[in-house]
Amino acid sequence: MKLFNMKKQYEISYFFWHAGESFQGVLLIWYMTSYLNLGPEEIGLCQSLRLLPYFIFITMAGKFSDVYGPQRIYIVFCALYIILLIFYLSFNGNYYSFSLEVYCFLIGTISSIVNPALDSSMTQNTISQTKGKVTKFHFLYHFSKMTIIFSNLCSCLDSVKEWFYVNIFIVLVSYFSFLLHLIQRKKSINFSKNKSGLIPVSQRNINLKNSHKSILYIQILLGLTFLPIGTVLWPIVLRDKFGTEGSGIVFLFFLFYLGNATSTFLASKNISILNNKHYTFFIIINTINVFLTPLFDSIIYFYTLVFCFGFVSGIYGPMMYSSYIHNLSNDYKHKYISLYYGCFLGSATLGCYILGILLENVIYNSIFYFLGSLVLLGLLVLFIYNRRYQTVVM
Repeated sequence: MKLFNMKKQYEISYFFWHAGESFQGVLLIWYMTSYLNLGPEEIGLCQSLRLLPYFIFITMAGKFSDVYGPQRIYIVFCALYIILLIFYLSFNGNYYSFSLEVYCFLIGTISSIVNPALDSSMTQNTISQTKGKVTKFHFLYHFSKMTIIFSNLCSCLDSVKEWFYVNIFIVLVSYFSFLLHLIQRKKSINFSKNKSGLIPVSQRNINLKNSHKSILYIQILLGLTFLPIGTVLWPIVLRDKFGTEGSGIVFLFFLFYLGNATSTFLASKNISILNNKHYTFFIIINTINVFLTPLFDSIIYFYTLVFCFGFVSGIYGPMMYSSYIHNLSNDYKHKYISLYYGCFLGSATLGCYILGILLENVIYNSIFYFLGSLVLLGLLVLFIYNRRYQTVVM
C-alpha cells in the first residue's frame, strides 16, 4: 500500500508537522487580535518572542541534528511540542494563566530545532534534483498550511480548548507517521556524530560561498520587512481599517498560502523555470505589491494583493532554498540549514517588535511605504556589493 511506503510516510509526517505549526500560528494571531484584543505593540512583542529562538539558536539548533542525528532530534522535540500543548490544556486554554510570552518563546524554541532536522532529506546529487525535491516539499509545506487554515474557516469549534485538542491530534499524526517511517527503514536510530540525513546524500566538502552569503543577506532583509508585514501589519490593518476579525483574519492567511501552494505546484511541473538568477526580480514584484496595498480602501482589493503576494513568494522561495542547500557540506548541513532559518526568522524577531512600536505612532500607509523602500534599498546595496566584488548571485 502506498500509505506504508517509506517516502510517503516521511511526506505525511512533514505535511502534518507544518500543518500543526500553521494551526498554532493562526490560533495565536486570532487569539491575540480578536479574543484578547491586544494592541499592536503587545502583538509585535509576542510574535517577536515566538521567533526569537531562531536568532538565539541560529546555528546551535542545526548542530544538534549534525551531532545527534535528525531522527532523534525530531522524536524528542516533537514529543516536547505535544507535551507543551497538553500542559496548556490544564489551564483550559487560557494563555494568560501561564504567560502568553513564555508560551510563544517555548513554541518557537521547539520549532527552531525541529525544522532543520526535517529538511535534511532535500539535498540531492544535482541542482535539478535538489530543485525538484525542494519544490515538492515547499508545496507540501504551503498546502498543509492552506488546508489546515481552510479547515479553521469551516470548523464550528468555538473555544480555545477545542482548538488545542485539534492541534494535538494533528501533531500526533506527524509524530506516528515519522515513527512508521523509521520502522520501515529497518534501521536503528544512529546517535553518533555526523550521521545526519533521512536520505543519504553524497559528501560535498564545500563551505559557504559568496552566493550563499547573498542569499542569507536577503533572508535577513525579508525577515525584517516581509514577514512582519504578514504576521503583524496585515492582521491589524484588517481589524482596524476594515473592521474584520475572527474568520476574516483566518481567511487572510488562507489566501496567502493558497497563492503559495498554487505557484509552487505550477513550478513543480516545470522545474526549469526556477532560474536561480531571477529570484531578486520576484522579490521586487512583491515590493511593488507592498507599495500598492495602501492605495485603495476595498477589502477585496486587499485580499487580492495578499493572494498575489503569496503566489510570488511561492516562486522565489524554492529558488533561493534549492540554491542555498545544494552544495552544503554533509558534515555541517543542518547547521547551515539552521542558519538559513535563523537569518530569516531571527531578523523577524527585531522586525516584528519594531513594527509593533511603529504601529502605535505611525499611520499604516507610511509603514507600507517605509518597508517597501527598505527592501529596495537593501537590494540596491546587495547589487552594488556584488558588482564590486564580482559575486555571482544565484
